[in-house]
Amino acid sequence: MPGTQLSHTCQPGELIRNTASIEGYTDKQSYEAGETVFFYIHSRTPKYNFKLYRFGENTDLISTLDKDDGAIQNYLCYSYSWGCDWDVTMKYKLPENLKSGIYSASISNDFGNFWVSFVVTHPFKTSDIALMASTNTWCAYNQWGGGSFYNNTVEEETKSSENISFLRPNLAGHPYENQHLAGAEVNFIKWLEKKGYSFDMYADIDLHTHPGEITNHKVIILSVHPEYYTETMYNSLVDYVKNGGHLMYLGANGLYGKVVINPLLKILELRRENTLHYYDGSVGGLWRSLNKPESALLGVQYDARGYDTYHPYSVRESSHWVFNGTNLKNGDTFGTECVQRGGSGHETDKITKQSPQNLIHLAKGTNPDGGGADMVYYENVNRGKVFSTGSITYVSCINSDSVVSTITKNVLDKFLK
Repeated sequence: MPGTQLSHTCQPGELIRNTASIEGYTDKQSYEAGETVFFYIHSRTPKYNFKLYRFGENTDLISTLDKDDGAIQNYLCYSYSWGCDWDVTMKYKLPENLKSGIYSASISNDFGNFWVSFVVTHPFKTSDIALMASTNTWCAYNQWGGGSFYNNTVEEETKSSENISFLRPNLAGHPYENQHLAGAEVNFIKWLEKKGYSFDMYADIDLHTHPGEITNHKVIILSVHPEYYTETMYNSLVDYVKNGGHLMYLGANGLYGKVVINPLLKILELRRENTLHYYDGSVGGLWRSLNKPESALLGVQYDARGYDTYHPYSVRESSHWVFNGTNLKNGDTFGTECVQRGGSGHETDKITKQSPQNLIHLAKGTNPDGGGADMVYYENVNRGKVFSTGSITYVSCINSDSVVSTITKNVLDKFLK
């Protein structure tokens, strides 16, 4: 999509002419039903079409509008870090009766299409399940404007950016992306609704600003790639499980990097090598380097072994209730019928010395060189329960692999009792 990924250096304050056909963003990552969403849309033609969808078991069309107020919106160099500062092009009041979940607006003109995704929540609890959308990760991988936590095409001497803005078009929020971002999370939502589960969905910012609303649920579910957590988010999950809450971690490379959210500028900050965050002066880095290893909570944590390999799991504890109804024996494999070629894949987490001592090692990915994901379960003294799959691609199997579906249902039903 021309114009969205700046591929040359520029100078601070330099105006970049936007050559994209159409693109946009919203003022927040999460809204309550009934709230007004501010859309910032760039279009090379005055006329464009707006369609709002909810993504679940079905793709439900919520609203469609034909607009004639499209305008070109340029941006400044370093907008990937400080935001676009575009004009508001439309305000859309969400219906009061919307279900919680992932929503995305398809905006299109004669020359192209773009998806603008966000989360809809409720002001009160409607389910025992709290489902998290990893919106910090969506932002981290968003390369719009030339910078993300993984690259920087604006500054030749800088490999990646440490300050990235939520206020820009998000290339990682595509609802049909099925690797490790929004689209992969949609795959899990489809399964939940097919199986008849209701849930309250939240964005990462909700756990950061209102943790009590989320930790009031019987079960919190993290899926796919919940990589970047603030200290408030991290501590809230630790306290939740410590006090008897139940956590399902259906992903990998989770709770990996510490981030700080600047609420005024709506910037996500990452500091490598334990340097200081600009916004609050706190020490940054990986959580494990800050004496908060992920495996102490999740039972497993990421390492590079097995990166970009895709294999099934092998059963280790077939007598455990997690495998009820599967007829599996130790050594049998599962996670073969998957969108991404194997249930243990992309990035994988493993047991460490910091994992709880009473951890049960349920299954192991068959990836070579020790790269397989560790599927684990433990329960603490307050009866808080944690189930972890240790694989980004686990939920890519959930709608096609009957064993993965059965295991997940066994755990969720147990945690909801």
